[in-house]
Amino acid sequence: MPDACYIYPPGTKHYFKSNGPLLHNWFHFDEISARDWADVGLKYNKVYYIHPSNFISDIVYQIELEYANKRTHYEKIINSKICELFVKIARANEETPLFFAPKTIEPFYEFRLNMLRNIGEKWTIKKMADSINMSQSYFHVVYKKIFGLSPMQDLIKARIASAQELLANTNIPISEIAFKTGYMSPEQFTHQFTHITGTSPREYRKAMLTSQIIK
Repeated sequence: MPDACYIYPPGTKHYFKSNGPLLHNWFHFDEISARDWADVGLKYNKVYYIHPSNFISDIVYQIELEYANKRTHYEKIINSKICELFVKIARANEETPLFFAPKTIEPFYEFRLNMLRNIGEKWTIKKMADSINMSQSYFHVVYKKIFGLSPMQDLIKARIASAQELLANTNIPISEIAFKTGYMSPEQFTHQFTHITGTSPREYRKAMLTSQIIK
């Protein structure tokens, strides 16, 4: 289910499947971190539906980046990020989500799935809004209320995540990755990637390669 969050007990085997594109954020944590999520009321073997859930991907990415770079006191930062994640999940679980009728929500979910499948397209707000027959202003407002960020922010986030995957797990040249993920030029891609992640594509690839060698 979209926006689902689950905490497995230690040693539990994980089984899941998806009938469409899957955004799967995960990490393992130790007994010290376990005390943090227990303190805020989270439990094992319970599905938490968090809406919007975008902050989970953001925090997990920050944890991955700290682990990959291993800069001074990185373990303390990772522990603080894990604690922040648990608190935000607990808060989001307590809050009553905004209500939207299914006929309003469904076109947005369908559009978002299509956009995330085709991040290399030259998307504009007009093209997005036209795809579900809405005005640009109304589309922008409703999209942000449903997903917690603007459509262009969501697209950029997906493009950067896809680029990170390609940088970490393939030898595709950075210039080709730029075009695959929807950027007009390698320079534009490098500028935005560096601005968002705090590291250049080349440095990110090097850090991930080093991390894989250490493992």
